[in-house]
Amino acid sequence: MRSHCGNRSSVYNEPKNQFGLIRGALKTHRAQRGNFISVQFLTHVLYALVILLAMSGSTAFAQMEPALPGSIEYSLITNNYTWFQTSDPITVGIYVEDLLTDRLNQPVGRGMIGLVTETGWDADYNEMAATVDFGRNYSVGIVFPELSAIQIVPEPSSALLLLPGVLLWRAALSRRRGWKSNSAIDRQ
Repeated sequence: MRSHCGNRSSVYNEPKNQFGLIRGALKTHRAQRGNFISVQFLTHVLYALVILLAMSGSTAFAQMEPALPGSIEYSLITNNYTWFQTSDPITVGIYVEDLLTDRLNQPVGRGMIGLVTETGWDADYNEMAATVDFGRNYSVGIVFPELSAIQIVPEPSSALLLLPGVLLWRAALSRRRGWKSNSAIDRQ
């Protein structure tokens, strides 16, 4: 098809068949492939973060001394529970975390998580206190400012954390295979 614009004559080539049109679209797409490489890099970073999160385990392991069998904390961890601090009031029957990490004269393996068995006014400290059962036949009185109410929740399964990473990896792999087969079309 010819077009005349003033003194100039230009030729527009139309594709002779649908494969020429597809080839042109693929070449244009490949020119934008640089954007895919940055997306691919971010996807790999996401995979790494998901795997690290799954391997990190419970937040409960961040304490100084590990809890030993028989302690409340140990039983929570071995039954795949974790916890987070809440602003709930400290009352009988709730779980608490001892905020003082270097408390003196504590039995080895006591852990930081306990169950409140009693609350009341401590006249010596002039504030509210709780009797906290840490398991291993050990209970102690602790004033409220040194405790934090916690919520016990099931720990997310590592398999559930890895599932999105596996799905993203498979999607990226199938895309990559699709691009390799498309490059064979361009060579024709």
